[in-house]
Amino acid sequence: MSGFWNQAFDLTGRCAVITGGAAGIGLACAHLLVERGARVALLD
Repeated sequence: MSGFWNQAFDLTGRCAVITGGAAGIGLACAHLLVERGARVALLD
């Protein structure tokens, strides 16, 4: 991604809770959020 997108989606210091995060779309979203710097809690 370009610098703009990296800065626009910087989630450093943010927290997220994902329900249904053990597999599928929830797990994919969790990986993306972690890559962007968020702390993620998965609930299933």
